Amino acid sequence: AIASVASTAFGVVSSLGLAYLNKKLQNLAMTMTYVPNVMPDLVTGISFMLLFSFLGVQKSEFTLIMSHIALCVPFAILSISPKIKQLDKSLTEAAMDLGATRFQTLRLVIIPEIMPGILSSALLTFTLSIDDYLISNFNVDSSIQTLPMMIYSMAKLGVNPKMNALTTLMFGAVLILMVLSNLSSFKKAKNK
Repeated sequence: AIASVASTAFGVVSSLGLAYLNKKLQNLAMTMTYVPNVMPDLVTGISFMLLFSFLGVQKSEFTLIMSHIALCVPFAILSISPKIKQLDKSLTEAAMDLGATRFQTLRLVIIPEIMPGILSSALLTFTLSIDDYLISNFNVDSSIQTLPMMIYSMAKLGVNPKMNALTTLMFGAVLILMVLSNLSSFKKAKNK
């Protein structure tokens, strides 16, 4: 949950910053954003482990959260950037012409307009983070177990009814969130 919220917040800020770059720099930055998306989790997990080792940071919840945030930020940017590109620039100009400050324009105009992208980013990053085994395995000490690590250790002993129930609950929760997200999109489209 922490990784999802933090990576979505970083994604919003990064996407807003990318929107104001010139086309060459924007294309370069978006290309750099695609690299972690196509990188295998094994390579990413080992890279973060080596980075933390080089910096002298002990494996802990901190390293786990930082590696998950770094994993999820590119996906958040890719979810939010299209909504910012769809944003009508005249809305922000009109808000500022009518006396709104930059912060009021961001809070009252931009954020509500890009909210579907923010919600899809939160869902995607939460799903990615809760599902990740390899990066978690390489960047946390043995005293901490994430959900995928616990499921993997349970699977070594054979199929356990607890594991079936847990995965069913996870699947059901993600399915409900996706249905709610799609229903809100349909309602918004129908109202327009």
